[in-house]
Amino acid sequence: MSAETNRASVRRFFGEVYNYRNLGILDEILDPDVVNHNTRVHGLEGAKLYIASINAKCPDILSTLTDTVADGDKVVVGGSTSFTHQSDGKQVSLSWIEILRLKHGNIVEAWFEADPRFFADQPASE
Repeated sequence: MSAETNRASVRRFFGEVYNYRNLGILDEILDPDVVNHNTRVHGLEGAKLYIASINAKCPDILSTLTDTVADGDKVVVGGSTSFTHQSDGKQVSLSWIEILRLKHGNIVEAWFEADPRFFADQPASE
């Protein structure tokens, strides 16, 4: 697939899955052997469960893509996500970068970097 096709797949993934909660497209966009190296989620069914749990925990989650760079089979995405933090009810805005590798237009690997306070269960913004 071309870099532009891969970029379109990644943009569709974030828009449909996180902003519109359309998990039905995961079969079309994720490779059956998808691996998220940060969450250690392996396989399509594991990814479906993980993403469904995020959407359940953060029903107001909204992701905005600020940059996408595609080269060959990789797409790098920069963005921000906002949601209500579970522990204190505060609105959180989290900036992040994700690198995705695609095969035949499907996401097969992902590496994610974000504000480490988020992963320590601390509010990422005041």
